[in-house]
Amino acid sequence: MLHWAKRCPQVIEEWGPLLQTLEGHTSCIRAIAFSPDGKLVASASNDSTVRLWDAVTGAATQTLKGHAGSIRAVAFLSDCKLVLSASFDNTVRIWDIATGATTQTLKACINLYGDGVAFSPDGKLAASCTCDFTVGLWDIVTGDATHTLHGHTDTVMVIAFSSDSKLVASGSFDRTVRLWNIATDASTQTLKGHTDGIRALAFSPDDKLVAFRFDG
Repeated sequence: MLHWAKRCPQVIEEWGPLLQTLEGHTSCIRAIAFSPDGKLVASASNDSTVRLWDAVTGAATQTLKGHAGSIRAVAFLSDCKLVLSASFDNTVRIWDIATGATTQTLKACINLYGDGVAFSPDGKLAASCTCDFTVGLWDIVTGDATHTLHGHTDTVMVIAFSSDSKLVASGSFDRTVRLWNIATDASTQTLKGHTDGIRALAFSPDDKLVAFRFDG
């Protein structure tokens, strides 16, 4: 007797040809990101570098050196001029894509599991998951720490900004998603009921909904 049924996603039977193989890192890759305009790919590696690649040709355009430890996460600014990276050397770095130079080095204890870094859509703040169960926010021009969001009781795994840059969502191993008002540092909502840690989240385009994925 059939006790369950599963509907598989509709996908093409045969995938198209491999477009690019991006080679150059000397250790495993921990994170990748596409630039918002789709022209670049950033890869973060255990070899302590971030590499930037032309998404069409596969050519390496920059190798960003300066971290002294494995790099856990990487993200692009919305105008595609800056890249953000978080490393186990307990720094978050902001890089100029055109020159490959570090524009800011932000001190932050980076946890072993969280893979969240983000720029605010208005281009003013950088955010990272930290090792003390908090979310850290910095001014990307001055490098000053502007906010530390307290409330989670376990490792923060992922973060995301709303499109108007007024809210931050954070997902944690404490099985909750928290929404924060950046102006006040206050947690405006705590979404509970999950059976395991939160591993991915995103705001809907109109900022009215938050979608997330949890282990389990």
